[in-house]
Amino acid sequence: MATCAHSKLLLAVTACLATCAQGLVSLHASPGRAQSRLRMACLADGDPHGQGRREALQTGLSGASAAWAALGGGAAGGLLAARPARALGTIPETAGLTRVAAQAVLRVTDTDAVVAFFTKGLFMSVLRQTKSADGTLTTTIGFGSDELAVPKDFVAGISSFKDYGAHFTLQLVEPPEAEKPQEGYEFGPSFAYLAMGVPFYRISKLMEAGGEIVSAYGFTVVNAPGGLPCQVVLGDELRDPFMFAAYRVKDLKASEQFYGDTLGMKKCEYPRARPALVSSFEPPQPPKSSYLSFSDDTFGVLLLPKSSGTWPKGLKPADIRPVSERGREAWGGLRIVDGAGALATPGNRAVASLIEEGEPDGNGIKFVDIQTFEAEIS
Repeated sequence: MATCAHSKLLLAVTACLATCAQGLVSLHASPGRAQSRLRMACLADGDPHGQGRREALQTGLSGASAAWAALGGGAAGGLLAARPARALGTIPETAGLTRVAAQAVLRVTDTDAVVAFFTKGLFMSVLRQTKSADGTLTTTIGFGSDELAVPKDFVAGISSFKDYGAHFTLQLVEPPEAEKPQEGYEFGPSFAYLAMGVPFYRISKLMEAGGEIVSAYGFTVVNAPGGLPCQVVLGDELRDPFMFAAYRVKDLKASEQFYGDTLGMKKCEYPRARPALVSSFEPPQPPKSSYLSFSDDTFGVLLLPKSSGTWPKGLKPADIRPVSERGREAWGGLRIVDGAGALATPGNRAVASLIEEGEPDGNGIKFVDIQTFEAEIS
């Protein structure tokens, strides 16, 4: 009976989120990465969102409010305690969204080795590092600030995108010795590779920094220390070099439904780091795969059917690993920053947990409220 109740609850939440997605379609339809420079002009004019964007925001909020009310939220209570949506910061790329994939949590056995690879080989920066009472070391790295706001000293048309905000980050978690991953890293049982498009790198530097080169014909497939597979493309078309996390999925339709209908992502144009649509220096979207994100200009997921026979050079399919005996809490995964206030608040933690547990292949998903995220990065 409990299982049946949980299923009905998840179906109700999914239906509600789908309704919200319809109401927020204008918010999610942000310009692609190639138009980021256009938004810089808006910033220079002192109107980062534009009148049309403000109208779209109002339309989206109305649709979301109606959806939550239909489910029984609002003053009368109900399944979820509704709350007005809060903009995800003030930066144009996220301010019109209700959720964004902001961070990937990666459990590692050797933080120093992983940090050396990404900072010396791919020129990332260490943003924060803390050590808890139990000895867990947490290090956040990225290509730029993860603050969801335009830095005060950023000058449109002059400053580098590295100095801009809303960068996706990696949170490296090295637990105490007894709890360290059995392998060099843990991200998710069906994780395939992490894709990046960077304006500059050298294969020799990747190797010096501890990377294992798997393939280097046009673009580079390299294993970071611990074995984390990375696909690196040379290109400068991206606002943020982090592109997506690729997963090998057992059931493509089920995964599309989870990331789309349940989480609120949408099918987007496959991200590219180079201007040419066809190039030996950048792999095309794998056949039969599906790319989803909360917008065209934020980090997404590439769903690869495990049965697909075509893979990027140097990347071969492998068996989906079982979930750790320590459970999903022991795995890394994506952190979704939520500004709608309907899932990540304490009163709705049970509903959020139910959705997090619904990832079809057991990959980690965690909701974090926008206030909590802002407190973490401040």
